[in-house]
Amino acid sequence: MKTFISMPLPRWLSAAIALLVVMPASASMIRAQKEVDPPTPNTYHVGDTITYTLTIVNPANNTVTNTMTNIVDTLPNGSTVQLNAGAVVLVPGASKVYTYPYVVTSNDVQTAGCENNKVAVNKLDISGFDGNCDSVRAFVEKKSLIIKPVIHIEKTADPTLIHAGNLVTYTYLVTNPGDVPLGNVTVTDNQGVTPAYVSGDVNSNGKLDPTETWTYTATAHPQASVTNIGTACGKDMLGMTVCDTDDAVVQVINPSILVIKTAVPTLIHAGDLVTYTYAVTNTGNVPLHAVTLDDNVPGVMPMYISGDLNNNGLLDLTELWIYRATATPQNTVTNVATVCGRDMLGTTVCDDDNEIVKVIHPAIHLE
Repeated sequence: MKTFISMPLPRWLSAAIALLVVMPASASMIRAQKEVDPPTPNTYHVGDTITYTLTIVNPANNTVTNTMTNIVDTLPNGSTVQLNAGAVVLVPGASKVYTYPYVVTSNDVQTAGCENNKVAVNKLDISGFDGNCDSVRAFVEKKSLIIKPVIHIEKTADPTLIHAGNLVTYTYLVTNPGDVPLGNVTVTDNQGVTPAYVSGDVNSNGKLDPTETWTYTATAHPQASVTNIGTACGKDMLGMTVCDTDDAVVQVINPSILVIKTAVPTLIHAGDLVTYTYAVTNTGNVPLHAVTLDDNVPGVMPMYISGDLNNNGLLDLTELWIYRATATPQNTVTNVATVCGRDMLGTTVCDDDNEIVKVIHPAIHLE
């Protein structure tokens, strides 16, 4: 017995049916073909179902009947399926069709081709004998491209610490860590700003290719601390949309300071001792440093007493700093205290308060 095998392999990603013809010396032949549904573009995602159609044909121009005793399909995960329960007899011109659905998993994907494409491979192996008792066999495989669309966005803000109403510039860097180009790319922001495309489409094909980084920018003037979420989406060749999000936090600081000044007593005779107390608090939302306290009356010098609980030199939001000073007014006087502090951006904020001490001059006149 002599057997000749002709095996024209399918071109990569061709939608054409893969054929293999076995011709023994008696001129008997058997033909196997494998198709996928849909036949084009023969591209799938992990989780998609590939429907394989397996057809065995005894060509009409053959001269003998073929009896197939072993019809085995090797699935992409390496497991095998015995398609025939018994001998399959095919007279010239007859055929036998099997349909088998298969759900692609990530473990099925293998690298193939000079471009290192990711594929799932299905193999059909049939064997038997013809009417002359010569062996006939055919083998065919089908490669399906498995794609993994992915998009990634990185969002940054500059600066991230501002006063209310200051300008902030947001930058969005969009990349494609997947293995197929993405079209219909959009970038949005959840805080009402509109990102504008700046650059990155190197080949100007309108698709986010795996080697490209697209840059978008937007500006805003936040009045309060805000977390902006940027969302980038793109669509692959099969119409699947993939998205990614990233956020950027901008802290808006509102520095504020308060001083309350009191005098004890507030009614005196000329030259009596008066004690001034200054209560300083932080009414903003950030610590203040370089705190100073002055009194407008010459000779009255407020001295720090207590309040810096953690000894960090910062007027924190929960602290109350106490200062005191003394004086011996000769006349009624209005003292004005001014306190100032500086925030982390270098902005100085101040507040003032006054207290009146009335000096009485009792006198009697006798004539």
